[in-house]
Amino acid sequence: MAISRISFISIIKSMGNKIIVLVLGILVSLVVLEMSLRILSVVNSYWVRERVTAKREKPPVFQYWGLSGGNKYDPICYFLPKNGFFRGPFGRIDCPLKKEEHTIRIICIGDSVTFGAGGDYYQSWVYLLGKMLSKKYPEKKIEVLNAGMSGVINKQIKRIFQFHLVKYRPDILIWRTSTNLTDTYFVDTTPNLIRSFIVPFLYEFRIFRVFCVLADRERMRRGFPGMADTIYDFLTGRIPQELKPAIVGFDSDFSMVRKIAQENGTRYVLQAEYVARDDDGSLTSRTDTSGNEPVVRMMSVFKANDTKIPFLTNKNQINHVTKLPDTLFLDHCHLTEKGEVITAEEIYKVIVQNKWIENFS
Repeated sequence: MAISRISFISIIKSMGNKIIVLVLGILVSLVVLEMSLRILSVVNSYWVRERVTAKREKPPVFQYWGLSGGNKYDPICYFLPKNGFFRGPFGRIDCPLKKEEHTIRIICIGDSVTFGAGGDYYQSWVYLLGKMLSKKYPEKKIEVLNAGMSGVINKQIKRIFQFHLVKYRPDILIWRTSTNLTDTYFVDTTPNLIRSFIVPFLYEFRIFRVFCVLADRERMRRGFPGMADTIYDFLTGRIPQELKPAIVGFDSDFSMVRKIAQENGTRYVLQAEYVARDDDGSLTSRTDTSGNEPVVRMMSVFKANDTKIPFLTNKNQINHVTKLPDTLFLDHCHLTEKGEVITAEEIYKVIVQNKWIENFS
C-alpha cells in the first residue's frame, strides 16, 4: 500500500514536471516568435520608408495591418496613426486644428486607396486634386488634406472622422471607399473591461495581429466574408445588433458621415465611386451610389482608359496575352499613376462644375 502510494506521488510529480516544462517551452516559443515579429516590424518600417517612398515600390502586406508599429490602440476607432492624421511627403503629419483666415479646407477620407499606397506622395490623387484646384483658383487659399489610412475598414473611417477629423472643421469632405453599412450613427463610448484593459494588452502583441490577418484570409479563401468587422467588434468591445437601414434612417456609412459632417459645419460632402478590378480582370464598382448624391461616377472613365485585360495571371498584373502591365491598378484596387490622375480629374470636374470653391467668400 505504501509502495503504491509512493508510486502514485512519483507519477504526479513527474506529470507536474512535464507540464511545467511544457508551459515554459510554450512561453519561450511565444517570446521568441514575438521578438521575431517585432524585428520584422523594424525591417518592414525601413522597407516602407526606403523602398516605397524613395523607389516607389509596392509596400509589403504587413504594412496594411499596422505591424510596423505606426499605429496606436484606440478603444473607439480600433487604431489611430501615431504621428498625425494626414499624409505628408515623408510620412504622417498633423496640421493645426484652426484654419488660417480665408482658407478653404478640403479633407479626403478613405482607406489605402485614398492614402495612395504603393505610390509617391506627389502622385496621389489627393495631392493632384489640390494642385489642380490651386491652379484653377489662384486667388483662393485651398488646403487639401489626405486623411487616408492603410488597413482600415468602413467602420473605422467613419469613426475616425466622427471623433477626430471633425475637429479640423473641413469646408469640403470627400469620401472614397466602399459603402457597406457597418456602423451605427450613435456610438456607445462607455468604457468597459474589454476595451479599457484586455484589448490594449492584446493589441501590443504582434502574434495577436498576425492571428487576425491569417484568420481573415482563411475565411475569405473559403468563400466566407472577411473577419475584419468581427475582429474590430471584439477589439472595441462592442458587437452591435444587425442594422436595418429602413429603421435607422441611413443607407450607408457615407450617409452617416454626410450627416455628421453637416452637423459640424461642413458645407459640401462628396462621395467618389470606388472602382476596383475583379479576379477575372473586369472592372467593378464597390460603391452603392443610390441615394448618395452628389457622387463622382468613375466607372465609365475607368473603362474608357482600361487596357481591356480579360483576366489576371500573376501578382505583377501582367496580361497573359498582351504582356502589357495594368495601366490603372497596381493590384485589385490600388492605383497606378494614370489611375491617380483620372481620379483627381473626375473629382476636380465635379467641384468646379458645382462652383463649390467660388461659393466661399
